Amino acid sequence: MLSRPTESTEHASPGGVISPREYRRSTRFRAACWRWKWVICAIICSVIVYSLLDALSQMRPHTEQVVVAARTIEAGSTIESGDVVFADIPEDLVAHGALASLDDAVGQTVVARMTPYTPIIEDQLLQSNFVGTAPPGTIVTPVPIANNGVVEMLQVGSRLDLYAPSSDPDTDPKATLIAENTLVLAISEQSSKPTLFREVNNTTTIFLAVPKSAANLVIGIGATTPMHAVLVDPAM
Repeated sequence: MLSRPTESTEHASPGGVISPREYRRSTRFRAACWRWKWVICAIICSVIVYSLLDALSQMRPHTEQVVVAARTIEAGSTIESGDVVFADIPEDLVAHGALASLDDAVGQTVVARMTPYTPIIEDQLLQSNFVGTAPPGTIVTPVPIANNGVVEMLQVGSRLDLYAPSSDPDTDPKATLIAENTLVLAISEQSSKPTLFREVNNTTTIFLAVPKSAANLVIGIGATTPMHAVLVDPAM
């Protein structure tokens, strides 16, 4: 009579025989791995994401915070607090002399017209040392000059006589001499724009050292109409 096979206390495997203790330990390990599989996956995903973000951050160019124009600033205007803001610009694109402090820009006079988001550079401002180059007995003021062929010949150091156009060219075409021997200190790179009191067509703002005796006339007339200049010393 055949006897009933008894349950083996050992578990066979292709690689050999595993004891019951080892089998239970292996089973518990697999069960623990199954219970913690989502945690393990989350850790692996976190490592991958962190590696990708680190790689992207190294690809992103380093930036530098500089002062830029928040709105259009006309040549000869004084910068106010609302005219400038900070902007992050790639270091390779930051021009030499770009301002990094709002305090350094506010209160300064702009030599050239500034468009929105243009960095404010020291060379574009009428610095105090620049004003100090004016001869004694003169003041520095921006003057709109009609582009009648003289502007193209001007350079820093040139001397100009300023004339106001006739208020009625049809009956009295004669211009009036307003200031003599004014000194060119800076030339705006862009033409002036119309204002509430002045229609401007093809004019350029010139920063001149004007005799104090003629300053009131030059400033007053320049606010309403472009001046005409006669080159008396080209400063070659």
